[in-house]
Amino acid sequence: MNFRDRKSDTINSSDALACSLCQHLAQLCDKALIAEGEMSCCYHYGRNFVFQEDAMCNKNKIGEKKAN
Repeated sequence: MNFRDRKSDTINSSDALACSLCQHLAQLCDKALIAEGEMSCCYHYGRNFVFQEDAMCNKNKIGEKKAN
């Protein structure tokens, strides 16, 4: 094995490590996007619930204490 062979082994090893790190980073990004979507759904569900509660209370003239 000469110097050129050892150098290519090092480059291949570092390329494999970089590829592995990129794959892990992509997986983390995917998980973050899924979590962001889930949080957004929860936020909009709660927000819509509050709007519907306000509309129902105003429509039926129900006070806050009676609605809760």
